[in-house]
Amino acid sequence: MKQEDWNFLDYQALDVIYLTLAKNIVFNIMNKKTKINLIKALPNIYKNIFSSNNVYLMYHLFNLKINN
Repeated sequence: MKQEDWNFLDYQALDVIYLTLAKNIVFNIMNKKTKINLIKALPNIYKNIFSSNNVYLMYHLFNLKINN
């Protein structure tokens, strides 16, 4: 295959990945132009989201009041 064909396939794959992600995630990674850069950026984004979710859930767990 020619390099032009590979570039076209890479571009199409990026579009499919963008369509499957949530809008707020896509907004944070729109500057990534290759699949490799995108794949390297995604774990960091999701790690931050999960960390904030854990803090939120722990806050509600520790402040839980049992109604009798």
